Amino acid sequence: TCIRDYIHVQDLAEAHLAALEYLEKTDESIIANCGYGQGTSVKEAVDITKEAVTNDFEVKIKPRRPGDLPFVVSRTARITDIVGWSPRYNDLHEIIRHSVGWEKRRIQS
Repeated sequence: TCIRDYIHVQDLAEAHLAALEYLEKTDESIIANCGYGQGTSVKEAVDITKEAVTNDFEVKIKPRRPGDLPFVVSRTARITDIVGWSPRYNDLHEIIRHSVGWEKRRIQS
């Protein structure tokens, strides 16, 4: 399956805040990738998700969609060098556990 760079939503929000602070301070906009900098297959992400949830779900494996790149992983050196941001969550197991926990709390409330 395709390799993707997954990022914790909190890291993504903090990257945006760091970029906004940089823009306010320098009046200079930049283009930079934010990510975790490591690739994980979609299948492995699904397997990790299956471990994190309490109810099983069916997975249907289909051919790659037209235009889907086989490998997409962020190079994060630019955002780190310019705005000083780097992800705090660098373990996909932890990222998925946090996401599943958040969703469970949301459903229960």
